[in-house]
Amino acid sequence: MTTPTRISLLSFFFLAAACDGGADPCADYIEYVCDCSDQAACDEATNTYSDADSKLQDQCQSAIEDYETADEEAGTECSTLGDTGA
Repeated sequence: MTTPTRISLLSFFFLAAACDGGADPCADYIEYVCDCSDQAACDEATNTYSDADSKLQDQCQSAIEDYETADEEAGTECSTLGDTGA
């Protein structure tokens, strides 16, 4: 395999990974809650959504999309949960 071919293949895989949009919506949700809320909410989200099954993954995806939309509309980060400075 030539070097340009290797570079092209590696570039493809890196771009595919970057465009994945988050393979684990619950991990994204937990990160959001932990960044944007108090420790109790972070602990609850972690306990509830760590190693989540596919049904919970769907709930997490919906919740994180709602939070991101609210943040975008408000022009802030953590607008839905309130930024606690965590």
